[in-house]
Amino acid sequence: MLKCITCSNNLSGKQTKFCCIKCKQTDINNRHQRYEQQNKRGYEAKKKLLQYKGYKCSNCGYDKNSAALCFHHLKDKKFNLDIRKCANTNWKELVEEADKCIVLCHNCHMETHYPEH
Repeated sequence: MLKCITCSNNLSGKQTKFCCIKCKQTDINNRHQRYEQQNKRGYEAKKKLLQYKGYKCSNCGYDKNSAALCFHHLKDKKFNLDIRKCANTNWKELVEEADKCIVLCHNCHMETHYPEH
């Protein structure tokens, strides 16, 4: 007899993996909302956005490490383009937000925000 992959209850009828909706949702949340999975999706989306924007600092030209590159908003900031937001936002919205930004390395980004230091 087949068992539910979440709670190990016996399956019946046309059930092949889960005994109920709650078990199915639990499994989906465990697989897709885990920290590691969100990070992976976020870094992949950030990398695609960086490629879309040219993959280098628009100020100094740095292009060695994507973790050292960030998005600096020039206007109408709706949300930050951080890893978590990139992981949980659809591509169209990410591109719309990235179009309001320039890519800067973290050094140039801090110099832009704090020129007096």
